[in-house]
Amino acid sequence: MRVRFGSTRQITGSKLQRNESRVKSKLTSGRQPTFANLRNVRKLRMFMDDRETLLAFIRSINAHDVEGLGELMSEGHVFIDAHGNEVQGRKKMIAGWRGYFEWFPDYWIEVKEVFASETLEGAQTFAMFGLAGGSFKGNSGASWRLPAAWKAIVKDGRVVLWQVFADTKIPFEAIEGNRGG
Repeated sequence: MRVRFGSTRQITGSKLQRNESRVKSKLTSGRQPTFANLRNVRKLRMFMDDRETLLAFIRSINAHDVEGLGELMSEGHVFIDAHGNEVQGRKKMIAGWRGYFEWFPDYWIEVKEVFASETLEGAQTFAMFGLAGGSFKGNSGASWRLPAAWKAIVKDGRVVLWQVFADTKIPFEAIEGNRGG
């Protein structure tokens, strides 16, 4: 995975691994679990900067780790879907992610580039570009893959906003074509 922060700083996969290792070693005393397997995200957050928080959030999405997502969300977390619909509150979004992962049990996102703003009033805004995919209820005949973009705001080690930009026609067609399955 190549992740690019801003117009001048690039972080390659190996450097991301070293950053993860540094953070994890503070918690695990030599054990090397993956982010998806860390049970106590709250302790991990104490050692993460905004970028590491964002990467942990993305890994939690890909691992379908709803509890991990909840730990990384602020209490007043806001989710905005591709149609502009807003869901406010950590508890509502935990339920929302759980439902989404039931509909799309193999949902994934691949972030190819990340651009970060300067930190303003303790919050940092990120713009991400890549791909998203999955299949409705795991039916390979109802699978989809499409370009997507996301906006995230991270403050105090928590994701305050997660906004999705994507053409949802293909996933909706997968749902409509497989309602009975």
